[in-house]
Amino acid sequence: MTPHSSLLTLRLTRLSTSTKQAICKPLQVLKNYSLHSRLNYILGNDFRFSTNLETQGNNVILDFNGDPTLESSDIANLLRQLKQQGTSTIKGNLYLNGGHFTGFEHAVGSPWDMLTQCYSAPSSSITLEHNCF
Repeated sequence: MTPHSSLLTLRLTRLSTSTKQAICKPLQVLKNYSLHSRLNYILGNDFRFSTNLETQGNNVILDFNGDPTLESSDIANLLRQLKQQGTSTIKGNLYLNGGHFTGFEHAVGSPWDMLTQCYSAPSSSITLEHNCF
């Protein structure tokens, strides 16, 4: 960032657990319980996901941090906040930053014809609609 560019950050923050109810098979319940317990152990009970929208000059950067519950309506809310701050048109570029996770996006040997399935979603900090679209 150059000394002359302005920086505006809008933040969407939420708990790491989803409040939506779902009907799950017994094995899914066990997997979800195990994953939730492990994440609480690693990240702590007060961990929050945050998705940021930043401006640098005429450019807008959408900074994804891996929120598994992020929906397109959340992105729309961030853009509404940007408009309320006085930016009604993006005159530069819109960048999507997904660089918060490292390593491979897919397991070695993943079949290419299954990459469109929700259960085969890439390991990326860019997630939207539970990676099912």
